[in-house]
Amino acid sequence: MPTTKQEWGRFVIFPFKAYIIVAFPCFLLFDHTHDSLLSRYANTADTVAIAYLISGILLIIAGMIQKFVLKSRAASSSFVFAGIAVFICLVLIPMLAPL
Repeated sequence: MPTTKQEWGRFVIFPFKAYIIVAFPCFLLFDHTHDSLLSRYANTADTVAIAYLISGILLIIAGMIQKFVLKSRAASSSFVFAGIAVFICLVLIPMLAPL
């Protein structure tokens, strides 16, 4: 278990960082194994895109807390993951347009 504030900060935001790494490849694999995912399972793509947006926002907030309150160097990692999340969200949004 974490003992310092910095360790707790990293512990709390770890699931969001893990989601950013794991969700998109899983989504692409699911899309590849099913015929036309976006025509049948548009709700899945919506959910993935919204979760990326939420994760990105939460990681930006966590990065600001880490930078200004905890004075932690882990803030840059949070900002990088937030940028990746927003980028993937922006990639998924055009895929949600009606075909």
